[in-house]
Amino acid sequence: MPPDFSLFFPLLLVLSSSGVFGLCPWELPGLQPWSAQDTWGGFPPKDGDTVLVTKPILLDTQTPRIKLLDIRDGGMIVFSPDDEVKLTVGIVRLIHNGSMLVGSPECRYPGQAEIILTGENGPDVTMGELTKGIYVKEGGNLDIHGEEKLSWTKLEETLVPYGFGDYVLKLEDEPYGWRAGDKLVIASTDYDMHQAEEVEVVECQPCISQHLFCTCTVRGDIKFSHYGEKYKMMDMRGEVGLLTRNIKIHGEMKDENDTYGGHLKAYEGHETYRVRGAEMTKMGQRGIVGRYPIHFHMAKEIDANKTYAVENSIHHVFQRCITVHGTHGVNVVNNVGYSTFGHCFFLEDGGEKHTRYHHNLGLVTQKMVNPSTIPSDRFPATFWITSPLTTLTENSAGGSDGVGIWFIFAENVTGPSANQGFFASGEAFRTPIKKFDTNTVHSSATGFMFGSALLPDQDFSGAANFGGTELCDPRSDPLDPDSEPATHFVKGLTAFKNTEQSAWNDCRNTTFDGLHSADSRLGLTTVKDNKVVNSIFIGESSNLGEPMMVRLRNGTRVMWHRSHPSQFGGFLLGMHLYDGNPIVDGNTFADFYDDELKYAGAIGFRKPAAGVIPTVFLNSYFDFEDKIEGNYIKGFPKGAISYGPKERGIVFDWDGTITGNPMTTVVRDTPFYSSSWCEPRPHWGNMSVCPHRYSEAGGDGEGYNHLDVVVTRDDVPDYPDISMDYHDPWHLALSTDHSYIFSFRNNSLPSNYLFKLYGLDSGFGQNIGFCVPLNAKEEEISFHGTSGASGDLTELDSYQDLLDDRTGLAYYWDREVGVVFTRFQVDMLRTPEDQVRCIPDNKHCPVFRIRTESEYRGDTDCTERAYPKYKKDPLLTYNLNP
Repeated sequence: MPPDFSLFFPLLLVLSSSGVFGLCPWELPGLQPWSAQDTWGGFPPKDGDTVLVTKPILLDTQTPRIKLLDIRDGGMIVFSPDDEVKLTVGIVRLIHNGSMLVGSPECRYPGQAEIILTGENGPDVTMGELTKGIYVKEGGNLDIHGEEKLSWTKLEETLVPYGFGDYVLKLEDEPYGWRAGDKLVIASTDYDMHQAEEVEVVECQPCISQHLFCTCTVRGDIKFSHYGEKYKMMDMRGEVGLLTRNIKIHGEMKDENDTYGGHLKAYEGHETYRVRGAEMTKMGQRGIVGRYPIHFHMAKEIDANKTYAVENSIHHVFQRCITVHGTHGVNVVNNVGYSTFGHCFFLEDGGEKHTRYHHNLGLVTQKMVNPSTIPSDRFPATFWITSPLTTLTENSAGGSDGVGIWFIFAENVTGPSANQGFFASGEAFRTPIKKFDTNTVHSSATGFMFGSALLPDQDFSGAANFGGTELCDPRSDPLDPDSEPATHFVKGLTAFKNTEQSAWNDCRNTTFDGLHSADSRLGLTTVKDNKVVNSIFIGESSNLGEPMMVRLRNGTRVMWHRSHPSQFGGFLLGMHLYDGNPIVDGNTFADFYDDELKYAGAIGFRKPAAGVIPTVFLNSYFDFEDKIEGNYIKGFPKGAISYGPKERGIVFDWDGTITGNPMTTVVRDTPFYSSSWCEPRPHWGNMSVCPHRYSEAGGDGEGYNHLDVVVTRDDVPDYPDISMDYHDPWHLALSTDHSYIFSFRNNSLPSNYLFKLYGLDSGFGQNIGFCVPLNAKEEEISFHGTSGASGDLTELDSYQDLLDDRTGLAYYWDREVGVVFTRFQVDMLRTPEDQVRCIPDNKHCPVFRIRTESEYRGDTDCTERAYPKYKKDPLLTYNLNP
């Protein structure tokens, strides 16, 4: 009688997996063939059986349709590579030292294996524990290690379509393991992710070392061009992913409308859960929480050598690709996720730590509605990253109905992880992201989103594409919101052919280093103060895409020679200034030009206040000639972008690399903002380049943003700026070479009015008058400066005395007109690195406060009384380019 090895199998398994014996799993001693009747005591399993396995068995045949395969207590199913192996089963449970081995880490499975998961959607009487899947429970072992094959690579030459036939793909990497008959997917390189196309390998030629590329001959019906070039240092080459693997796991479907697929799930306490080199299709159970192709479920701390998902081809599945839920330290590497629904590479509750996503490809990530599994699946992300302690390197998100890569954190961890203590309240928002380097996003609505908040129901706050959180604020100590600021670093992001925008950022203190953006309606939008360095913004590249029917700006419909984000044209902008005040240093802009279809500009605005100090542009480089070949800056008339009445903000060109003149400011070419010293640039959307420094008017009080305020500049009182013309909070840019009067119509001066002035420094001063109640008595009104203390300002005897004042601590009250004047003065120097609105620390902004005691404050509209008394002569002509 042969020796009984079953008692020693746990030890043999560990030694074999460690390479100590140098044995492959199917070479372990004591394995009993499934096909032998003696293995089953003369009664082998039949259709519908529940099979308990407590000894080592070699699967060397095609099984009947097993209902439940329960492997435990040293039991083991080892797949033989020498036979046509197929396991047809409803449920596999691996528990209490039960194991299923299809290869090992050191011994990749060389045969052909198939696992078919059976079952139909119906009443769930097991709370999701036993439903058409493989379950790795306490002490269970699942090892799947398919043949070593190249997961995905990139084109080295543009693929031009000519219908059905053979094509030669020039590839970046050696396609090791690719064989005749293997299926590939070639990603879209256009706006439409559904231009991804499948082909079949005919033959791959050996690579010769001196060649700059490798080749494969493929066969298929190619309908679209697939870009394979680098344009102006920007890599927009299409990805090519492998779909075929020698280990196939798929759900058995009753018809084409069935979306109740199979799934794999590992729980806390599992021993090993290594899924490598498998092909998965018809997996996931649409609309049902917890049923995903590969799922790490609440396993908490794991051994990264024993738990991972690597080199899998997951395609045509019903929801998700790989889910990491309540589990820390998982490696997700070199996988392909194609034609999926809902979020693809998915961190679930927001508490998962130290997940590593490296060199994964996700493409054709489709929205999931009616039913959706969670609300945010209606606008899915190929990479849905809910934890800052995540590493993303060299991944490609090649097409989504929503977002390519989305960082979205929760104020409080959601779901089953909520009470596990993974993050304290607010900690995730204050934790710098771990590592983000060399990732690509394209063919989506938004390429990269760093914004919104993850809500308790796993929806996102705000509107799709446009963020919606004030919470993201990284700190050196994430548990202390008052600790020193830290920085998010987003390095090497490549984004192209995204219909809405390449990137959006809601977070404070984020540095975009080496961002490459092209062929998107908007390049980068920053809502908070960030840095953008060493980056490239391209309006329209040589990646033409497919011709499309469009409506020109004159209303004519024509077939356009290239693709565009919208058939209605509109605009293309590179650096898109919004509420944030970025330092933009060392960046290149290319190919932003107007044509019959659209307007374009390298730098543009979302709202009138966009671009105020401390926004600074330095070392800007344009590879085209302004006006002749394109537009360095573009403002838009009312309604062009639908964000406000006048999408023309302000740009401070510190070193003159935009305007040709250092320390100049680009403003709207209107009398209120411009002057005879300024140089009009009508092709910039009626903007002017001015030598003036501009401060920003702000403040609070009783509804400051909605006060009926009219501001006149003293040299052009016939051209005031009126607050009620704006639906957004009102922030005026004021030239330090001019003086102004604020008038409060309809008695709208609040009883406690606070005015703040931002961006004043370096010896510049600002003269401003404020209308106050006419005939007000001294005991009914008081004026206060920066300290706020009574008497901290000195009343001067004349207006001329105020003009001569350089203390910033005085005022002059003209009681006949009903106006009080003050001069703001800040002498501290600003440098380009000072990313604060007020020098030195945002805590010392000059202010002027008016307090009135009378319930009826009377006439506070002094404009007609103030002029012509305080009207100034226009500035003498000044030549910007002497």
